[in-house]
This record gives sequence, structure tokens and C-alpha cells, in this order.
Amino acid sequence: MLITFNHHNKLEIAKSLTGSSLKSAKFFFRQGFAIPVDPHDAGQIARLLRMIYRQNNYYCIHADRRSDCLFIEALRGVATCFGANVGLVPYEERVEVHWGYESVLVPQITCAKQALRSHATWKYLVNLVGQDFPLRTNMELVAALKALNGSNLVESVELGKFAFRTNNRPLPLKVSTTQHIELFMLQATWYKGSIYGAFRREFLHEAVMGTAVGPIRDLMLKPNYIRHPDEFFFPTLAYNSHLHLPGACLHSPAPRSEVDYNYLGKLVIWDYYNMTCSTKYVRDVCILGMDQVSLLQGAPHISANKFHADYQPGAYDEMERWYFRRVEAEMKSGSYDRRTFDPKVYANRLCSRHHI
Repeated sequence: MLITFNHHNKLEIAKSLTGSSLKSAKFFFRQGFAIPVDPHDAGQIARLLRMIYRQNNYYCIHADRRSDCLFIEALRGVATCFGANVGLVPYEERVEVHWGYESVLVPQITCAKQALRSHATWKYLVNLVGQDFPLRTNMELVAALKALNGSNLVESVELGKFAFRTNNRPLPLKVSTTQHIELFMLQATWYKGSIYGAFRREFLHEAVMGTAVGPIRDLMLKPNYIRHPDEFFFPTLAYNSHLHLPGACLHSPAPRSEVDYNYLGKLVIWDYYNMTCSTKYVRDVCILGMDQVSLLQGAPHISANKFHADYQPGAYDEMERWYFRRVEAEMKSGSYDRRTFDPKVYANRLCSRHHI
């Protein structure tokens, strides 16, 4: 698939390789994708879609409300080119995303609702951002999701030094009488983790639309109620098993061997890891470049974050060639290469073995 830009910054895409021509039954394990994007490079978003796009899946894109008209026009062009299963969040439902606030969580909930209403058959939803790179081919992702055994892929740790981000507020606090009674019965415990992961359809329906945990959801979305609510929403719902959400983990929090760098939902090199970052840090995250290519190509994670389109672009190009070489090999053989990816790492998770 070729991507070209003219001087008006309009995007033209010629689709030549999406993998949607594969007819194996493995490709009918449908997935949803939630993709909040910053108003940066529409070309990078198109390249991301080119890798993960399949005709049977659904893709929701939330553009920051501050995005200019040219960027939105480019996104519409990308969505139109790929197909009706790529949907942009309408302007009236978009928000300005500000790091650390509930506005980071809102696009995830909005896209989850849109995916639930727009596509009836996806089984898991994976959330990404526009600056992610997919480390799993579609075949590998299907194998990984099946290996979850009906659980959700969600990170969780005890609050520890991050307790201040809840403003020392237990669940529940400062809600109406009716909600207080409901939350008192829920007796939920805070857990922290990444907002990114893979979520069962049934779990996500209850998390973003269900009434039973509605009071918890409302508190998470309440302006300035807690700090970084995006880091608490899914971990709290997925690791309080007495809430009985589908796929919830029976043991909480997750083992230390399954969090931070070892969390399979997303490979991120944070500045507090004991790892070298020879490129640069932005908001405590190592921006990926050529020195990380070999690391990424051997990692079992779903995706990696983050690439900047204008920073060491050769690294993204090399990763893209690596990705499509594997897709082409799969199209010829009808299967992914089990020598380079083993889904057992997903099956061996504690939650994959012990969940509702």
C-alpha cells in the first residue's frame, strides 16, 4: 500500500496489502480497536491502520477536539479509503485531551461505546494511540487474544506511592445518597495500571455502559475528582472480582512479573526502568528509534509506544518492513511463525488461568 501527500497535505492511499484477502477461519475472530490520536501526523495514523486493518474488524478514531480542519480532512480521507468499518468520533463527542485529567479517559469510553454500537461481532477490543507500533500481526494477535482464555489483559498494581493520585479518597466518597448506598455495597478497592490492554466485549459493555458499576465510572469521569483517572479505571474494574465483571481476575493485584516492562498490553520504556534510552525522553517515556529496533522485534507485547514521525524515521521504516515481511510469509504459509512468537506467554498469565 502506497501513501503519498501533495502540497495541500491531502492523503491518497492505494490499498494493495491489508491481509483481508485471507479466508482462514482464524481471521474471523473479530476485534475492535480504539485509537485516540493527537493532531500531529495523519500519515503515521494511516500507516498504523495499514498494518492493523482487516475488513472484519472495527476501528474507532478519536481526534482531539483542538485538531484543525486540515488534520480532520486528512483523517476522513484515511477512514474513507479503508472502509465503513473505520469510524471517526463525531465532533460533538470529541474532547480536548489534557494529560493527567479525566479527558484522557473520555476518548476510551467514547470509542468503546461507538465500537459496541457499530459492530456486533467483535470479541475483544484493543486500545492503541496514533504513535504506537503494532508488534503482533493479525494472526499473532488472534492467537494472543485466544490465549487469554476469556480474561482481560489489564495491568494492575497496588497504589503504594501513587496513593496521592486518588487524593486519598477511598471508594466511595462524595456522591448522592442513592449512589453512596450502591457504592457502599460494591466496596471497590483502587488499583493502578495502564489504560491500554485488551478487553472482552462483555467486560467492556459493563464497564462503559452497565448500571452496576455506573457510580464508579461516574466518579472516574468527575472533573478533578482524582488525578490520572485513566490509570485507575480498567485496573479497578478488572481486579475487584466481587464486582463480577466478565473476565475479571480472581487474584489481585497482578504479579510483579506481569507489570511494568513485562506488561504485555504495551511495551513502554519509562525513565524509572533500569534500561538504557539512547534517544530521548518525552513525559518520562523513551521515544523509540534505531537503537530499539532489535528489542522491539523480539518482544512478545501487543504494541510499542512511542514513535515520533519526525524523529529517526528510519526506525519506523525498518519496523514496517519487518512487519510486512511477516504478513507476507503468513499469507504464503497460512500460519504465523511459532519460532518467533509463542502465545503461551499470554496463556500463562495468572489472570488467564484464574478469572471469572
